[in-house]
Amino acid sequence: MKITDDVKTDQRLLNLAGFKAGKVDGIVGPRTQASYERWRAAEPELGAVDERSAKNIRTLLPQVQVVVRDWLLEQAMPAAKELGYVVKAICGTRSWKEQEELYAKGRTAPGPRVTNAKAGSSWHNYGVAWDIGLFTASGGYVTDGKVYEKFGKLAGLPVGCEWGGNWKSFTDFPHYQWVQVHGSLARLKAYSNG
Repeated sequence: MKITDDVKTDQRLLNLAGFKAGKVDGIVGPRTQASYERWRAAEPELGAVDERSAKNIRTLLPQVQVVVRDWLLEQAMPAAKELGYVVKAICGTRSWKEQEELYAKGRTAPGPRVTNAKAGSSWHNYGVAWDIGLFTASGGYVTDGKVYEKFGKLAGLPVGCEWGGNWKSFTDFPHYQWVQVHGSLARLKAYSNG
């Protein structure tokens, strides 16, 4: 019944969703179990969304799942099709461990820098951010930033969201986040701890 592969991440999400999992301790006790059941009951139907996208969307807060599903079906998929691509949600919620591993890239681990957010400082850690990927008809992953920029402008934004393509200091064209929830990252952190 897990949401992600990390119970502490799940407990933070359950608390943010208002399902009161209690203390973030990594233990699936009766309170956390009951919260998981309330989460599953609140999840929307995802309809014609592909399997990969559905898996990633299901890691987001239930109210964000609705926002992403509707945006994908009504705005993103038609925009991608117009450009000759297929769009998928390729990342949703990340555990703090996953975020630390990404933050290490280009710093203490090989590879280019892909984020400026440490664990606990990314909207991905709180079930309100997702990344998209564009793919060719044959399934090839598109890496050209200009294509993502064109897509982002054509697809538009879901209501209450922010696009990483509009950021000045660290432009992130595949990134979207729902900023309407709890108002700020600091408030997300506070609410997630139960």
